[in-house]
Amino acid sequence: MMRSTATTVLPEIEPLDGVYVPAEDSRLLIDTFARLGPPPPAEVLDLCTGSGVVGIAAAMRGHHVDAVDGDRRAVVAARRNALLNGTNLWVQQSDLFGSVERMRYDVILSNPPYVPTPPRGHFDRFGWCDGGPDGRVVIDRICEGAAEHLVPGGMLLMVHSSLADIEQSVAMLIDSGLASDVVAERTVPLGPISMERLEYLRANRFAGPDDEDEIVAVIRAIKPD
Repeated sequence: MMRSTATTVLPEIEPLDGVYVPAEDSRLLIDTFARLGPPPPAEVLDLCTGSGVVGIAAAMRGHHVDAVDGDRRAVVAARRNALLNGTNLWVQQSDLFGSVERMRYDVILSNPPYVPTPPRGHFDRFGWCDGGPDGRVVIDRICEGAAEHLVPGGMLLMVHSSLADIEQSVAMLIDSGLASDVVAERTVPLGPISMERLEYLRANRFAGPDDEDEIVAVIRAIKPD
């Protein structure tokens, strides 16, 4: 596993209310794909695309990119940002793999919601970034479904946080038949989403009483040839 210290210049992104603004996790995923991904043109799926920043960065490198998100606002943002950067992304609203059920990809890139989220009804101005009570409601589904949507030799690169049990995801991916490991990580200050939920994170032991940082990692999973 390599600790990444490089900082990527992100594509130009116009923020849209209710859509995740690219941060260190987005940069880490883009860096890692640039370092470990196949040469273009590969068939790439940007899963949970949000603003579209990861898929746009892949398209700017010459890859063919499909981008999906379950949130209508994210689809609008990704389409707008793709045009802003002069890239050709196929962007669709989809419940994870739903709209690409029959597709198989060389690479799946994903920056899913991963911060544990208080139960509904609890005030949370970042409720649109809902990782579920343990942060794994989306992650688990990706771990279970990724292998089916990769070509032989294909690769998943997924951003993860120490708040949501990185080791469990690696184990799930291995159980699904993929070779999996952590290939990049950075220690970063808890972001605004985590800080908003800090009382919940500490009460449920996702974060320690004195924690001010989290580890953001990229998990790689490769389908056997």
